[in-house]
This record gives sequence, structure tokens and C-alpha cells, in this order.
Amino acid sequence: MSTKKLVIVSELFYPDPSATAVIMSKIAEELSKQHKVVVICGPTQSEGLDYYKKIGFSVNNLKIIRVPGTQLNKKNLLEKIVKQFLVVIRLGRAMLMLIDANTKILAVTNPPLLPVMIILITLFRKNEGTFLLIHDLFPDNAFKMGLIRERSMFGIMLKKLFVWSYKKVDDIIVIGRDMQLLVEKMVAGSKTSVAYIPNWSDPFLINSKYSNEDVHNKTITLGYAGNMGRAQGLLDFSSIIKRSTNKDVRFVFAGDGALSERLREDLQHADNIQFDSNFVRQKQADFYNNIDVAIVLLSNGMLGLGVPSKTYNLIAAGLPILFVGPRESEIYRLVADEGIGWAFDWSEKLEIIRFINTLSSKDRSRLRDISKKTKKVAERYTHHKVLSEYSALFSDKNISQ
Repeated sequence: MSTKKLVIVSELFYPDPSATAVIMSKIAEELSKQHKVVVICGPTQSEGLDYYKKIGFSVNNLKIIRVPGTQLNKKNLLEKIVKQFLVVIRLGRAMLMLIDANTKILAVTNPPLLPVMIILITLFRKNEGTFLLIHDLFPDNAFKMGLIRERSMFGIMLKKLFVWSYKKVDDIIVIGRDMQLLVEKMVAGSKTSVAYIPNWSDPFLINSKYSNEDVHNKTITLGYAGNMGRAQGLLDFSSIIKRSTNKDVRFVFAGDGALSERLREDLQHADNIQFDSNFVRQKQADFYNNIDVAIVLLSNGMLGLGVPSKTYNLIAAGLPILFVGPRESEIYRLVADEGIGWAFDWSEKLEIIRFINTLSSKDRSRLRDISKKTKKVAERYTHHKVLSEYSALFSDKNISQ
């Protein structure tokens, strides 16, 4: 193990079972094989100890420092902004106590202001190297979702601040090839390198029984699960559902988010819609095993700004995917290139409606063929293979180079 110290900074961490928490926890565990790892994170928000036990996670080689949280409501936009600002300040204060010349830093873009705080700290603490894992590209995603006016004075200054921060990072890790192109343009002229490392699939879902057991009835079920936020284009997809006429197709939405109530209101008169607000990581296999096609959405304008990482879990579950989003986006390319479902641009609404209207139980054999192909693709996105890429990136040889 290296004598150098690696500080990993993420608001969400073990034993929280959310996607970001699991990803950062497994990365920390992997890198602790090479380095002395200290994790700075927020308070425990929810526990998924059984889940972590099943995936084989150990904290034995990790020192975890937790900063205090707040009781503010994250569903309220103003309270969410204040909460994230306070968390960043507290994470930064903890970093100041730990970082020195022999320290490497790995941070994720959660909360969004974290990259700026880290660069401000490293200006005073001349550490060895700074790595940034971008899951969502801020502030561009906030511009596209209408949360911040891009051409306002605040928007212009915020954009300049983040571009400056990204250019000060030694290495940036992105989770999509579309994001890689966007970030490379953003940091052009600096010494920042940009590496593409995708997210991985949940190891439990590799054992999904989807393609082995007939658990479906005559109706074809299309299911959406996860965050119902502003980045997904859910209301646009709702308009597509309302224009479809296929009585043999059923839609299931599981999850919660900023637009969940509006989506319910928008589809309240449709008789082929089911909502379930309880979607937890530990029971996702149960949900996936009772749908025929998984819905993945990315709203227009979000090209390169985020990657629906749940796609890799859907692939591991062997589910055919219906993706609607920008044509050059990572998941569009994955679905189209690998033939693991159907990919549409938002400009093809009539084609999407036609696709939904032609689905029937006669497509079962085709869905099963796609399922088998999907599981083969999933073998490229196991956590062992993806984590080995992080291990290689953080090796002492690569860092010295």
C-alpha cells in the first residue's frame, strides 16, 4: 500500500444505499488496496447495511469522517440550495484539516459546488493531485432545466467560476462519451486530462430471472424506475403516453422526485398507468422482474450533461430498453449500437407512439432474444472491470506521470 494519503470527498457514502453512495463507497474500498484512504462525507441519511453486506463491502481499511447535516427539506428548491451550500462549507472545513503535500483528492460532483470549494482549498494546500468524478455537469445542467438563467449576470459568472475550477483539476473522470467531448472542449488549453470510465451494474441483477421464467401476463408492461426530476423529460413522455391507444400496454412508474406529483396529475385520467413511490435499491430486482421493457429518459438539451446510470442495472437485469433522449447521448449510442432495445430522439414522437401502439404479446420471443443479448453486454460493465480502471488511474505510476 502506498504511504501517500488519498482523501475521497462525497456527501453521500456508506451505509446510504443511493446510487452515488454505493459508487463512491466501492471506489473507496478498491483504492484502499493501494492507498491510505480517508473519506470525508455527510451524515448517514438512510441505511442499507444488508445491501452492502451482500455486495461484499468492507470499511476496515477506510477512515470515515462525517460532517453534520441539516434538517432542511431537499424537495424545496430554496432549502435544497441552502442545505447544499452548508454541506459544502462543512466538507471544506474538514478537508482543510487533512490535506497536505502528500495528499491526493478524489471528489464527486455532489453537492454541485464541491469542485469550486476543493480548488479554493488546494490553492492554499499544495496537494499532490486532484481528481474530479463528474456525474452531472454543473452549472450547465441547471441552465437546461431552467433553474438558473444562463444569460443572467449570475449565470455567466457561475459558468466562468466552474470552467476555471475544472481547468485547475489534474484529472477529470466522466461517465459518458458525450460528456467527455463536452468537458474536453471546456478545459481546452489547460493541463487537465479527461478520462471516460462508465458506471457499473448492480452485481445482484446479473442473476435476474427475466429471461428464464415467464412471469408476465398478456399485457406488455413498460416500467420507469428511479428519480422523477427535471432532467428526465417525464412530462414530454407523458404527452406521448396520452396519445398512444394500445390497450395491451401498461405503464408503471416507481420512484419520487421534483416532478412526481405533476406526472401523477398529468396522467390521472389514464387507465393503464400505475404509480409506486416506494422504489428502493434493495428491491429493484422485484420491480425489474415484473416489467417487459425498461424506460430510460434524458430530456432534450441534456446531451453530455448527465448519464442515466440506472441503465447499467437494467442491462444487468436483462431488460430490453426503450430510451428517449438526444441522439448523440451515451445511452442512445449504447442501446442503438448494441441492439439491446429501441432508441428514439425526442423529435421522433410519432415514431415512439407508433412503436408503443404496435407492441403486443406476440413480441415475447423478440423481447427474450433482446434480453439474452442485453445480459451479454452487461458482462462489460461489472463492478470488477470498472473498478480496475479506477485502480489503474490512481496507481502511483500514473500519478507520477
